[in-house]
Amino acid sequence: MYSTLLILHSLVRWLVLVFIIYAVYRSYTGYIKDRIFSNKDNVVRHWTATIAHIQLMIGMLLYIKSPVVKYFWSDVKKAVHQADVTFYSIIHFMLMLLAILTLTLGSALAKRKKTDKEKFRTMLIYFSIALLIIFTAIPWPFSPLSNRPYFRTFLIMEKYFTTTTGRLRLLALLEGFSLLILVFIAVPLKYIFHNPDWVRHIGPVHGVLFLLFIFNTLRVGVEENWKFKETTWKVLIACIIPFGTFLCRL
Repeated sequence: MYSTLLILHSLVRWLVLVFIIYAVYRSYTGYIKDRIFSNKDNVVRHWTATIAHIQLMIGMLLYIKSPVVKYFWSDVKKAVHQADVTFYSIIHFMLMLLAILTLTLGSALAKRKKTDKEKFRTMLIYFSIALLIIFTAIPWPFSPLSNRPYFRTFLIMEKYFTTTTGRLRLLALLEGFSLLILVFIAVPLKYIFHNPDWVRHIGPVHGVLFLLFIFNTLRVGVEENWKFKETTWKVLIACIIPFGTFLCRL
């Protein structure tokens, strides 16, 4: 579970960055050009905060499960002298928490401002501060605090491509990620950009991933004489997931 959360946390950060950068861009142009704070701007504000909150929840789960964090708190006096351990146990956690709190506060304040210019100004200030904090706290390959690759491909290869069960988990992860894209990107963009053509294709792609997942789950079950307790709950969850494909029709 820890490796899966780590991969998911690494991938979702890109969604967070894209949404915040886009929100900052819209608030900047809206403030400079004295635009009306439209429904599109409000949707961008709302979904930027929502995706950031989802990333925070994934991060909290990762923090609880992390062996690095457990080691740090088991021997603080010794661990505090190790830069990487201290970064993930204290610095990264506190900075990201501060960033999400700043983003949430900015979103809430912007929603309550009376004039459009004040809404854009509030979003621009708070979202920009949050973006700077997040950019500082991310362990980029070039970061002096701690560095990690842009994409954790080595974990994906090790965990998901070496065994049949691993490949099944990869399908489950892809399906779950497609559902995240469907719910948190495709549907909002449908209303932001008035139903672009490419949004309609997300539902069918998600449906294909679902069918592949069910097929492979059953195949693994047959190969292992139906002794697949670990995959039974996944089938039950997967039976609910296809309803996500209808969201693009709303």
